[in-house]
Amino acid sequence: YGLVHISAGDLLRSEVTAGTEYGKKAKEFMEKGLLVPDEIVVTMVKRRLAQQDAQETGWLLDGYPRSLSQAQVLENLEIKPDIFLVLD
Repeated sequence: YGLVHISAGDLLRSEVTAGTEYGKKAKEFMEKGLLVPDEIVVTMVKRRLAQQDAQETGWLLDGYPRSLSQAQVLENLEIKPDIFLVLD
């Protein structure tokens, strides 16, 4: 369908590898075996969704949101997917 596939896990790993500000913050949590805080992940997701390819062709967000609080953060940012698929 030509959608941009955006994986929250891949975003985290690429930011860590690139040594970005958010990647460094995320790495601290990941190295301790902790979940990366929502504020960090949603910032990465928001920045990726704002890129031209995602804006022009649409996007598929994979692995995020994983909780009600994460979904609420997206909603507060007015990021509203047309369709949600939940696979258990």
